Amino acid sequence: MNLLRFNRSKASLAAAAIVERALLGATTFGVTILLGRWGGPDELGLFIIFFPLLFVAIAIQESLITAPYTVYSADHADRESRRSYLGGVLANTMALIALTSFAFAVAAVVLFGIEKPEHGWVAAALALATPFVLLREFARRVVYAELKPEAAVAISGSVSLLQLAMMAGLHLTGRLNAATSFAAMGASSAIVAAVWFFANRALIQFRQAPGLAAFRKNWSLGSWSVATQVGEIVRTQMFPWLLAIVANDATAGVFGACAIIAALPTPLHVALSNILLPQFVQELKQRGAAAADHLMWQATGWLSGVMLAYFGVIVVTSAWIVPAFYGSEYQGTQHAVIVLTLAQVFAGASLPAARALFVLHRPDQVFLSHLAGIVINLTLGVALVQSWGIVGAAYATLAGAVIKAVLGLWWYLAEARRQLADAQPAMRSAHSQPFAGIAVGEPVLEESR
Repeated sequence: MNLLRFNRSKASLAAAAIVERALLGATTFGVTILLGRWGGPDELGLFIIFFPLLFVAIAIQESLITAPYTVYSADHADRESRRSYLGGVLANTMALIALTSFAFAVAAVVLFGIEKPEHGWVAAALALATPFVLLREFARRVVYAELKPEAAVAISGSVSLLQLAMMAGLHLTGRLNAATSFAAMGASSAIVAAVWFFANRALIQFRQAPGLAAFRKNWSLGSWSVATQVGEIVRTQMFPWLLAIVANDATAGVFGACAIIAALPTPLHVALSNILLPQFVQELKQRGAAAADHLMWQATGWLSGVMLAYFGVIVVTSAWIVPAFYGSEYQGTQHAVIVLTLAQVFAGASLPAARALFVLHRPDQVFLSHLAGIVINLTLGVALVQSWGIVGAAYATLAGAVIKAVLGLWWYLAEARRQLADAQPAMRSAHSQPFAGIAVGEPVLEESR
């Protein structure tokens, strides 16, 4: 497997995708540092507890709405047909916005009613911010479907700059907390999303858009995926919730700081996932199962190597890295951050196989691998958290990640063998060209320009 061969044109696509996710990741990292240092573990804990709920909304949008659009948009070659389909996808997004905002508003009322005002204000902020975050995500996914990650860089870069500027103002006025952090996220997303929709209004036919037809079409592919993504969020984020119940918000904040450091390469995961999905679709259609399989293993090797290198860095710096970023209140986290980073190595190694199974119309297998990880987490998690606190939560996270990775790769191997057995000899011998260390078919770039 040659990971050093390099195609400059296609590498630019991958580089743009990585930069885009790095911008979002750096912004989130900056938010948690500000909250962790100036708000303390309690405010960071509140942010860590509620942030996964926003992830759930984004995961539902991606699985049921935007990821199926990436797969099916190629079937709408006619401009008007594509405008109509994209209008239906936007209609689905608006319906999701209404549901999520209502859910957060109800949660805020309940939390105020049971005399948890700090939690209530965060839920209220999310009720206002989530619609604009989802519209921003809609814009991002549309440009990724067109293989234009450089446009996503502009979107995310603008959001990041605006959000950090707003948070700097909040800090200077002494108003920076978990709730206002979500408010800044929503306000910055609203501004950028408004500009994008105005500039690209000709691409979307929203009036009389076939929202129900688009949902039915997307549901056939996305139903398993939404269960998978929500399950993955539960698997990886259940421990801050559990620690908040067993201990307090501050303990959840300390664990969250360790998890954030361990997950710093996650933008790389997501960036390559964003670009790998449409590339895998194109490769499978144009060059066959053998070339698509080669792409998957190139991506797996590349991600695994990067994550192992990062794991080595964390092992060397684990004694001081979390307190260096978050402050002296986060001492004693060396053991937990090492174990959580090892879990990220397995998560990165299994990501390309999961995206490939999605394109091969086997999202059920991806879901089952995630479900197995959740079962392991639940089985071990409660006992380990009660006995060892954040270290126990880290080991339970690792166990779930290992099971999920092993099953995902096993099922991909079985499905790939079946695809290769069905392929014609001419397709089986397809030759791939390199793409930033990942082999993809040559015609893709030309079609994306």
